[in-house]
Amino acid sequence: MRRVLGSLAGLTALLLSAIPVAAQTSAPEVEIVELNLGRYTEDGRVTMLVEFRNLAEDVDPAQLEITEDGVPVKNLTVQRIGREQVPVGIVLVIDTSGSMAGDPIEAAKAAAVAFVDQKRPEDFVAIVTFSDEVTVLSTFTNSATNLKSRIATIEASGGTAMFDGVVRASELFSASSEALRRNVIILTDGADENSTATVDSAIAALTTGNIRAFGVALESESFVPDDIERIATEANGLYLSTPEPEQLSDLYGQIQRELGNTLVVRFNASQNNPTGVTFGVSYGGGALTTAQASDVPGFVTTTTAGPTTTATFAAAQPVRIESDLPLDRGTLRWGAVAGLGVTAALFVFILLGGTSSDNEGRFAARLATYGRKSRDVDEKRGFLERLPLLRRFSEAAEKEASKRGLLNAINATLEQGNIPLTAGEAFL
Repeated sequence: MRRVLGSLAGLTALLLSAIPVAAQTSAPEVEIVELNLGRYTEDGRVTMLVEFRNLAEDVDPAQLEITEDGVPVKNLTVQRIGREQVPVGIVLVIDTSGSMAGDPIEAAKAAAVAFVDQKRPEDFVAIVTFSDEVTVLSTFTNSATNLKSRIATIEASGGTAMFDGVVRASELFSASSEALRRNVIILTDGADENSTATVDSAIAALTTGNIRAFGVALESESFVPDDIERIATEANGLYLSTPEPEQLSDLYGQIQRELGNTLVVRFNASQNNPTGVTFGVSYGGGALTTAQASDVPGFVTTTTAGPTTTATFAAAQPVRIESDLPLDRGTLRWGAVAGLGVTAALFVFILLGGTSSDNEGRFAARLATYGRKSRDVDEKRGFLERLPLLRRFSEAAEKEASKRGLLNAINATLEQGNIPLTAGEAFL
């Protein structure tokens, strides 16, 4: 009987050793990790990220309730983070010390590759390894191909500088990655031996950077889990362990599910004035609850009167355009008026000046002179003698036309058009 009981006890121990141990550092809890109140100023729409920790199952969005000062919010929509384009950052910190050589390091590489294969396009992964020294194999990228090519280069040798690796991983979340949700997954099989940093400084780097840490331990006879477990606990993460290297992929998968247990919540706020509001979260009929008090800025509505702003603009300045004319505009304007007056007087004189018989005789005589090279001076004086200034202009115009050989052509044109003017008068 003792032999049978001993055999059963040995079989039970063997079966239990094959099951990965997920040492949850605390009870399941829920927390508001991000509250975007900036949308208050647009349409009263608030965005909230609600994170579930140590939950042994996938979170159900239908079981979430949100309240504002105890009153259920309006127009609530809830989605798992996997269905939203919320960028998530994860640093895989991998122990590559000599004790990981052989099956452990190959299992660690396979687990990292499986993790990369399961990530979303919005998940950005970096890779840090530690042995005697810390190496950054890859900064944040969402390229699975690049990540897997870097993982393939990993080899095991040297000592263990886990704390330095954690600090270096925290530093990767620089200003360029502010938009990323911050997470670190630390895999190790032994105690720290070579770090210049301490466990306290490693935890401080994580908590100061608001980074959530997950600890994965590959157990051995000499393994002491105190440091890695403490890091995971104080950085709001999970501590998971297994004695079997082939179980590492399962543990990474469990962490991936934990990362997916974040809900993206949107709802309409009711306060349109700056005030303090307490937002409440309840899950599973009150099984998990949390609350967060915030000062909201209020939002603008079309019915709320408020200060108006009057836009002022500089008065338009007149633009001065320089003229190329020889005289100023005023002189030219008066000259144009005078010219129009003289022209009008000339036509009145032609039409109405003298008796009818005189006009008929004068026009007949003038028409008879077209086409001749010389003209009777007395006839021309009969028309222009009353306007000596115009007569001088007319004579000067005819002389210029004669010099250019145009006089005969102009006279012929006037005659064909039955126009009772000389060439000089036509220029006027």
